Amino acid sequence: MPIHPQYWQPAFKPGVPATYGIHGRYVLCVGTIEPRKNLRRLVKAMALLENEEAARGVTLVIIGQQGWDAGFRDFLSQQDAAAVKVLGFVPGDHLPSLYHYASAVICPSLYEGFGLPVMEAMCCSSVVLAADTSSLPEVLGAGGILFDPRRIEAIAAALLRTLSMSPEEAALYRMRCRRRAEAHLDRLEREPLLPGLPPEPAKGSALDIPAGPWLV
Repeated sequence: MPIHPQYWQPAFKPGVPATYGIHGRYVLCVGTIEPRKNLRRLVKAMALLENEEAARGVTLVIIGQQGWDAGFRDFLSQQDAAAVKVLGFVPGDHLPSLYHYASAVICPSLYEGFGLPVMEAMCCSSVVLAADTSSLPEVLGAGGILFDPRRIEAIAAALLRTLSMSPEEAALYRMRCRRRAEAHLDRLEREPLLPGLPPEPAKGSALDIPAGPWLV
């Protein structure tokens, strides 16, 4: 699967989350609002964690345009999901920062042909967790945090495990995700999808993760 050139050597701007009213820790989910993205179970899983110390004050941020789940906003109102922020469309050049500064990036989809947001987030040295279905385990790779997307309790447990990481554990997992992504970028460089048109960006590494408030 090809990936936008900005993810080869992503640039991170700490002020981007605040542009969207995001302050403090947040869990990020990127994808069109549609049933297969499994967003309703994700919202319910976050609600199960409201009394957990590790998840206190954490906002669920959903980025993606409205698909064919027209009742999703009504669902949020019925759930009294005050800690959920739906941003809709976000410019592509803001995504690397939103991925990177998230406490976790989650893909709870019931089905994905590839799972591009997972790879994008891994390129951004994010803490990535994903459903154990379809292509997602292959993309996230061995050692990635996976869960059964049909069980709300399993989603909640994976989130709690992630949000409970120490700063050192989170930093190591971020590096693991970037290394996994670099293996994919290396393959794209060796085996371009369209022979004769290799990726333009020079290879780079984002393994040197700067200290910042996202580690707190």
